[in-house]
Amino acid sequence: MYTIVRLQPDETENFAAFLNDLYVHHWSLTSQAYQREPNSKKLVRSEALIEELNERKHVSIFLLKKADRIISSIRVKIAPDKVIFSHVETHPDFQKRGVFGLTLADACIRTVCEYDCKRIEITTWSFNRKGIPLYKRYGFRAVPGTNLLMENYLPVIVKHPDAQPYFARHDYIRTLQNERSYGHDAVEVNGLSVFEYRWKSRKADDTLRVLVDWHKKKIVDVECKIMDALSGVGETCYA
Repeated sequence: MYTIVRLQPDETENFAAFLNDLYVHHWSLTSQAYQREPNSKKLVRSEALIEELNERKHVSIFLLKKADRIISSIRVKIAPDKVIFSHVETHPDFQKRGVFGLTLADACIRTVCEYDCKRIEITTWSFNRKGIPLYKRYGFRAVPGTNLLMENYLPVIVKHPDAQPYFARHDYIRTLQNERSYGHDAVEVNGLSVFEYRWKSRKADDTLRVLVDWHKKKIVDVECKIMDALSGVGETCYA
C-alpha cells in the first residue's frame, strides 16, 4: 500500500510540487509552521533539489508514497557519531493517522540503528503538539535548555550487550514505553541528569531499563529482567 523511496533526480519535479502545495495551502501544518508565515512564499524549484542532491553527499531525502502520490518526506543527514533527521513533511490528508510513524519514521530509525552511530537528532519547536509525542514514542527525548532539540539513543542502546537478552525476544520499538508529554525529558537519578528508557513486554513480563547521561552522550546504567516461561522466575542483569 505504501512504498518508501530515496529521492532521485527524475522525481524532483513531483517532490517540489508536493512541498509547494504544503507551503502555499497548509503552512500551519508544515515543518516551517514555527516561523511567521511570509506574505510571499518562495517556491521550491526542482533544479534546486537536484543541486542539493548533487552537492550534499551525506544527505538523503526519503519519500513515502501511496501509489504514485507523495504523502510524506524526511531529510536524513549522516554526521560524525550521529544521524540528523529534519524537514519532516506529511500531507494533511494523512496526518493524525499514524501513517508517518508506522512507515517512514519506523523504517528510517531501524535503518539508522544498524549504522555505527551513537544517536539520532531532530529539531522541532515547543508548540509542535502533533510531532513531539510521536517523536517521543519512537525514542526521541527533549534536551533541557533547548527549544527544541531532541535526541534518540536507540542506535547505541540496541547494540549494548546487556540489553541483548531483552531485544533477542522483543521488538525495540513496539515495546518501548512512553508517557505522553510535551516538555523536557531529563530526570534526576542519584544526582545525575539522565534520559530514561523503559521497555516492557505484554506477554512475558520481561522488562528493560536504560539510563543515558545526555551530557556525556553515553549509557550509564542497564537493568534487564527476563522471565523464565516455565518457572515464572525472573533473571535480572545489571550493568
